[in-house]
Amino acid sequence: MSLQQDLENYANTRNPEVINDICRKMEQSEEVVNGRRRINSNVISAVVLYLAKQRTPTNQAQRFQREILRQITLKLNDETRLCFLNAIVNELRYPSLHTFNFSCNILLIYSDSDDEKICKEVSQIILERLQAKGPHPWGLLISFRELIQNRKFNFLNKEYIKEHPQAIMNLFEDRLKNF
Repeated sequence: MSLQQDLENYANTRNPEVINDICRKMEQSEEVVNGRRRINSNVISAVVLYLAKQRTPTNQAQRFQREILRQITLKLNDETRLCFLNAIVNELRYPSLHTFNFSCNILLIYSDSDDEKICKEVSQIILERLQAKGPHPWGLLISFRELIQNRKFNFLNKEYIKEHPQAIMNLFEDRLKNF
């Protein structure tokens, strides 16, 4: 069965075993770059975009999308999960319903995760992108703003953020002056 068929099968059955198959196929998707084997980011991005394409403006469909993204995030190995989270953050672009949904998805993954490692990975991805010279995509800025302003996320009190206060200060002084 193909990855697309597995995603459709899960949408119809909500069978947790199908999530395991989806994750296994994503983890086994490899490519060779400069003589090194690594996770095929094109496959991971295709899964994220396929789920976005399946979205319809109903609350039930949005809940399904958020649930499957969260389930996949929890079950992937570290390397594939990092690639998967990057693919989600890649969708934080210009103001649109698509960007809004992915902003909500990444923030929900952050807030619902009991695993501090996942929160740290989401933070790392967002902070690394913000440290690059701008302009930064609107969706990335809005998601970061929500992370730091919404007390529910407790972002600035996380241990991995407190360990690097100067880096965070530099980010606001240099890159995000007008934020």
